[in-house]
Amino acid sequence: MKFSEALLIVKEFFLEVLGFLIPGLIFVFILSVTLNDKILNEVSVKIDGSYQAPLLILIAYVLGYIIYGASEFRDSIFSGKIYYGWCVLKWYKKHQPDKDWSLQSFEAFQDNLYKKIKEGEAWKLSNQLLRVHLKNFDYQINERVRDVRNLLMSYISESDNTKIYTFTFRADLCRHLSTVFIFYVILGGVLFFSARLKPLLACNQNSCILTFCFILVIFTIFLGKTRRRFYSIAIRVPFSMFTAYLTKAKQDEE
Repeated sequence: MKFSEALLIVKEFFLEVLGFLIPGLIFVFILSVTLNDKILNEVSVKIDGSYQAPLLILIAYVLGYIIYGASEFRDSIFSGKIYYGWCVLKWYKKHQPDKDWSLQSFEAFQDNLYKKIKEGEAWKLSNQLLRVHLKNFDYQINERVRDVRNLLMSYISESDNTKIYTFTFRADLCRHLSTVFIFYVILGGVLFFSARLKPLLACNQNSCILTFCFILVIFTIFLGKTRRRFYSIAIRVPFSMFTAYLTKAKQDEE
């Protein structure tokens, strides 16, 4: 195995681990900041100091998988007709159908993105080149953007695939972090109306809870915008890369 190939494998491994570890660590960090010091001290006393760091990493990594499932569940709930049942968003969708808005459902954003890709020159040219390239094979090209994109990526170099994967990784990371923030916003809403649970917080004043939730909502909106940006790049780039790859291969043959 070449050193460059080994380096790519290590890089993919770390991206895979960090993709679950970072959201879990953020979840634990927010929990540790918001909880009463008395509760944190009781927990730390029960755990041997030498095991605290490894246990924290393990818990955060497992939480990352739970957060991943929560993100999938969240996307399935806040999509389509359920999400656009809100009057404001229905009005916005009617008057700004092509606008990329952070509060737009991700399903609607994907549909709009795929529509724009199919209207672009990169889609038409890559499809033409792919059909010529596969003319000797009994293969019917699916017109779905994701399927064509995945097929194109099989022709792209490993290093370019890794670059695309990093954009996908960033988009997923934004999704998972926003799920963590949404969870704490919902939890903050519950604590705001619960007098019994407020003593568990480090700052149990209503103003603190509202400020905390407001900040997380703003962060969630920004993460939604960032997620869409990185996802758009991860979907669009393979079409241009494939066109450049086949063009270069044809020039080398000549």
